[in-house]
Amino acid sequence: MKNKFPTTRSNYNYIINRRFQLAMLLFFILVSASITATTYFFINLLFYKLGKYGVQAGFSGSDPYFALITRQKAMANAFFVYFSIGCFIIVNLLGIVISHHIAGPIYRLGKTVDEAITSGNFEHISWRSGDFFPELAGVYNRLVDFFNRPK
Repeated sequence: MKNKFPTTRSNYNYIINRRFQLAMLLFFILVSASITATTYFFINLLFYKLGKYGVQAGFSGSDPYFALITRQKAMANAFFVYFSIGCFIIVNLLGIVISHHIAGPIYRLGKTVDEAITSGNFEHISWRSGDFFPELAGVYNRLVDFFNRPK
């Protein structure tokens, strides 16, 4: 019997185990939000300190130094917004892909075991390239060999 689970990336669903993958995606969102908040804090801290240095140096409020700092802060904030959106998208897409490569083999193993128990026919399985836990397929295949050995 041929392996019923495709080992190529032709067309398949990236959400295999909704609870696990959404929990993992939430984790990635929290990591992304933490990085974004930390970056924003340090950008503002930098410009706050630059403003204090200008005051300590005795510059007046109309000094070009403060105009420069204000323009640079506006540019940094604009860059921060684009950078944060880009990071958020990349980190969360990676989270979906990584969780897919974790959930896929576990799902496939569970379905193959259920099918083997129902049909009594134990067959080898294989993972797609890039999936995590390749050793599970090897262990399962050794178990299949054990059950299918001549008696």
